[in-house]
Amino acid sequence: MSVVRTAKAAYAFRFDATRSRYFYYRTISLFSGHGEHGRDVRRSDPISVSSFEFVMDRIGEPFMWVQSDDDLAAWGSRYSWMLTPAPYAETRLAGLLEKRVCVKSPIGLFWDVGIRGRAASRRIPRAVRQRVLTRDKNRCIGCGSDGGELTMDHVIPFSRGGETTEGNLVSLCQRCNQSDGNQHHPHLFALAGLHHGWDPDLLKTALTSETKSYAVMLSQNILVSRVRLNESWMGPPWSALDAVSTRALSDVATSGGARS
Repeated sequence: MSVVRTAKAAYAFRFDATRSRYFYYRTISLFSGHGEHGRDVRRSDPISVSSFEFVMDRIGEPFMWVQSDDDLAAWGSRYSWMLTPAPYAETRLAGLLEKRVCVKSPIGLFWDVGIRGRAASRRIPRAVRQRVLTRDKNRCIGCGSDGGELTMDHVIPFSRGGETTEGNLVSLCQRCNQSDGNQHHPHLFALAGLHHGWDPDLLKTALTSETKSYAVMLSQNILVSRVRLNESWMGPPWSALDAVSTRALSDVATSGGARS
């Protein structure tokens, strides 16, 4: 346990699910550059242990230390966060530390484009468009007009890494869309009645201004990604995680393959 007592910084991960031979996880990440369509390139980054412990305590999120293969196998059954010191992460969890190109969701999370499917495409499926129009009562949420052709607007612009999902699309008339330009206008989320800015799944305690501020801070730095369970860098303890794929995963979101 000497590593735990002396570590001032560590990597943080949360196990979401295993599905179709993939291991889905979340990690506290750092901006590492820009990719196509203004998307963030992000990677897992060591964080302050004391700060992480403080924030987890305030929002009621459980976590455990992982610094051995036995710890790793135990963590895989908990669907919780973990802290792991750099020496262990960089030798046993190397595949989780690679850079990822991401789209940004309305709740702040950065999703690996490899697991977002159609959400990473500019094209808006007809069914999605219809659901957005129905939600917005077939009117422009900017000015309220219900005449003329309505357009679909990415609240977080696609050219700035925004995803193509119902949660990031609103109905605007041609005039309001043109005046909107290529800017992020968060007030459109509120006009459409959409939750935004932070992941409510992070809060395991009562919602207060304090706990919300911590949830916002975490959400804006979380990367959601996956790795194949049969990668060469994975050792014996990963077989325990692989076994989880046989259990029912009713809490796994079909859109991204990880818990939302």
